Amino acid sequence: MNAGVPEGNAAFFATFAEAIKNGEFDTNRSEVEMLLGRKPISLKEFLKTIYGK
Repeated sequence: MNAGVPEGNAAFFATFAEAIKNGEFDTNRSEVEMLLGRKPISLKEFLKTIYGK
């Protein structure tokens, strides 16, 4: 391949990109709350908690 990526890998990446484009990984659900036993916090809230800023 021109970019130095083996042909098999390039095919995988292309298939994965097509699936993303088609929305195959889009979801409105999350098991995070169930796994944590509480509602998740935002990244901003998490960073404030950790770094106090």
